[in-house]
Amino acid sequence: MVFRLVDKPGQRGGDVRFNRTKREIIATLKEKDKPIVCTFVDYYGIKEWPGLDEIPNNSTPEQIANILNGRAKNAIANEVPAMEQRYIPFLAVHEFETLLFSDSEILAKHLKINKAEIDLVLSECGSPECVNNGIDTAPSKRIENWNRSYLKTQNGHKIAQEIGISKMRKACPLFNDWLNQIGIKD
Repeated sequence: MVFRLVDKPGQRGGDVRFNRTKREIIATLKEKDKPIVCTFVDYYGIKEWPGLDEIPNNSTPEQIANILNGRAKNAIANEVPAMEQRYIPFLAVHEFETLLFSDSEILAKHLKINKAEIDLVLSECGSPECVNNGIDTAPSKRIENWNRSYLKTQNGHKIAQEIGISKMRKACPLFNDWLNQIGIKD
């Protein structure tokens, strides 16, 4: 299986909009080597995505993911019906940093904080994928409040690498399901 990052030079994360993303997805699906297209988008702060206005208050991460991933897949199917099976969306509820809550000991070590602070959040929320998306309580905001020097692009991948995919899969069932869909087995 070959993975390739589709982005534009100088492009940065944040404020991902489906209408822009859809063009890249469709163009990639139409390539002659028939690639499988996967998207990994943070739910936190998203402003435009199919189904966003359908999410009831107090929805679970699974409900949010089902609605938004399903509507994204349907939008692609409406544009390129014969190819929608090769589009596998993943909306990280609530964002990439959710995965870092999969191991509170490693996260605490990197943030130079007491592990009990992270464990308290997990106890209150129930699981990493339930750490919510409030302006001050989103996973990245909590991490930044604990350690102001945290940078997603410099620190996030190092922490994730040390935690490892197996722990993330066990702690984050939505993430695990997506990896299974794209053929990445534990």
